[in-house]
Amino acid sequence: MADWPRINPEQKKEKAALIGLTLIGWSLAVALLFNPNLPGPTQLMDTLFRPLTQILPQ
Repeated sequence: MADWPRINPEQKKEKAALIGLTLIGWSLAVALLFNPNLPGPTQLMDTLFRPLTQILPQ
């Protein structure tokens, strides 16, 4: 949270986004700590977009 002091106090949305991204990162780190065999983000993207690649012509 080194960016926290640089954010203007009136920028509430930016602070909320920083908190949200930090929480997501910590959650992922804790989940990987307890279950290191979780699929990575590239496997998630592959699962999500595989049907799209089969529909589109090459």
